[in-house]
Amino acid sequence: MDVYQILIQDHRTIAKIFKEIAGTSNKEPERRKQLFSDLWIALEDHEITEENDFLPVLVEASSFSSDAGIAATIKELVAELFDDHSDFEATFQQISHLSTNNDEWLERVSELGCLVREHAHKEEDQLFPAARRELDQTRAEEIGGQIQSRSRERT
Repeated sequence: MDVYQILIQDHRTIAKIFKEIAGTSNKEPERRKQLFSDLWIALEDHEITEENDFLPVLVEASSFSSDAGIAATIKELVAELFDDHSDFEATFQQISHLSTNNDEWLERVSELGCLVREHAHKEEDQLFPAARRELDQTRAEEIGGQIQSRSRERT
């Protein structure tokens, strides 16, 4: 499995957790806590994968690009993605201080869901196509293999 498939699979898993949270009620505070914890773990793992295994390799490859426009686009998108990750963490911290049995908690989680969806679309629609021009399929599969190996080590 290549790096893109792994990251897209992460996006789908995270979206599924958001959907499960949206289907809860104020009368299920413990379930919400568990799902929120699951969400945090999945999102944090995804961020670590991107920040440690994918984005640095991509930025390095783009620095040798023959297409200056693609290289600039990649560097700009990578900077935005790191900013997004910081925003996710700040929002998670804010939500974690709210009671899970009220509407404000669900509204804030929904806002976070919008941010995460926008982030995933930015990756899938803009970054991945540019990355495919800089990383050949063999390299994308090597990165995917490294990610899978580290994931198995953590479990």
